[in-house]
Amino acid sequence: MYRLIFYCTLLLLCACDADETILPSLNDWYISGEINGSQRPLPQVDLPNVNVSNTYFREFKETHLQAYRNESDPSDGYWKIRLSDLDLENITPPINVEQSFFSVSWHDSKILEIDDERCGDIDQGCAFFSASDRFLLTITELTDTEIVGVFSGRLLLTGTGFGVFQDPDQFVDVTNGSFRIAYRVDPN
Repeated sequence: MYRLIFYCTLLLLCACDADETILPSLNDWYISGEINGSQRPLPQVDLPNVNVSNTYFREFKETHLQAYRNESDPSDGYWKIRLSDLDLENITPPINVEQSFFSVSWHDSKILEIDDERCGDIDQGCAFFSASDRFLLTITELTDTEIVGVFSGRLLLTGTGFGVFQDPDQFVDVTNGSFRIAYRVDPN
């Protein structure tokens, strides 16, 4: 019997693709989206000495949700969701967030190397940002300490820093996006 269990387990382990990404469990905090047919989950990271990291700013009705591959190098890969002019203390989920009140951004050079001369200078960078007319975000659950939702749509290559641009011809489509983030409320 033990031999049968061992061989079944071995068979299951061998059947998994080495590059297959394991989704975080529902108890973990994360942001994830399917890009090019694969889920790309990243864990929530609260960056030290960064006051916007996973914080709701009551005074400005502004929320920053962040997940990173590598806490010591945030540029290594990330998902970011920014909610603007959305009073988390006075909404009842589920709520489809209007496109002018959020942005989603993703960057991961290990998955998709950005080969664009506008992105390489010291004061310039690039990431993929949600296209305002082609992106959906829904908050499905909300407590005083946790926000949960889903998203999907098109992310456009966008210049950051001094080289600001948005290129509609360079994009990635995100499906099955989801997030579960523990956040704090800024006391001010």
